[in-house]
Amino acid sequence: MSMKVINLVGAHGSGKGTVGAGVVRYLTSALGKVSLVQHVVIGDYLKALKKREPENGAEKQIKESVSWEELECGGSLSDQQVMTIFNYMMQKVFQQSVMPLYLVVDGVPENCAQAFQMNDLLHLWGVCDRVFVYLDVDSRTCIGRLFARTDASEDKKKMGILTRHEIWVAGEDALIRSLRQFAVVVPIRPTESMSPEEVVQVVCSEISFFTFDNPLYRRPLPSRRM
Repeated sequence: MSMKVINLVGAHGSGKGTVGAGVVRYLTSALGKVSLVQHVVIGDYLKALKKREPENGAEKQIKESVSWEELECGGSLSDQQVMTIFNYMMQKVFQQSVMPLYLVVDGVPENCAQAFQMNDLLHLWGVCDRVFVYLDVDSRTCIGRLFARTDASEDKKKMGILTRHEIWVAGEDALIRSLRQFAVVVPIRPTESMSPEEVVQVVCSEISFFTFDNPLYRRPLPSRRM
């Protein structure tokens, strides 16, 4: 059985991390083995890398290339940085003695350029089973969640949050159209009354077709260079 990728996409603050962790718990419980499910989160990786010494030369280059102050103020990485980190994290996955059956990815892609580059990377890694979960959460909710995590005096960070969200909104429709070229896109529109646990339940239910070996949803990953 080949590795399957569950790719969560949505605005910053849409709940990708929470939902991703919930999907990982669901699949781990179903499979009965932690090593068969892995959560790839660029944001969590960077938070950990900032606090520790790099393990090798590749991590040292990643750490030195990141503007940590800009990230702290709500900024984002360049597309090249995102793809470098994602490729490194995929290398780590394939170096494991036990390959996961499911890879839950969130935080990438955030735009069309990243979507095509990520698709090419997965194509090179031979990953052919993929589904996108699109968390379609309104701007007010996303921004409200992010502002709630900041201090009242952090005006610079709030401006960074707003700028990043504006960039997401401007490219959101084009990104979703691009993703539909590569795999099934499952839209999820949580209501205000839904708890995080309920959102996770909805997501797990909606992607149940993908967690079984259903050939209807197997699509080859097209490459721009083919």
